[in-house]
Amino acid sequence: MIGHIAERFLIHFFCAASLQIMVFFALKYWVRRNAKVGRWVSFRKTHLLVVSALIVTNLAAIREPFDVFVGGFVLKSYFDFLSWYLGSGTSTWGLYRFGKE
Repeated sequence: MIGHIAERFLIHFFCAASLQIMVFFALKYWVRRNAKVGRWVSFRKTHLLVVSALIVTNLAAIREPFDVFVGGFVLKSYFDFLSWYLGSGTSTWGLYRFGKE
């Protein structure tokens, strides 16, 4: 059980980081190409990072309670949440710290 949780932790961590980067660049492209989107999302990099992080972490917030509902372990769901949030947070920090404005 511990090995399965650790394996899922790593998978979710790297999936969250990858998904965070994809959503950030897609959102950045969408905001620059569509003037109407600029009314509700700022063009600033920090704002785009926050919105993309919220999108990715909310995907986990929607998915993980379903696993518990159908009979999954609560401890596994806790570590799944943790891995999604850490992966998203790490990639947000990396994009903020090492990315160009």
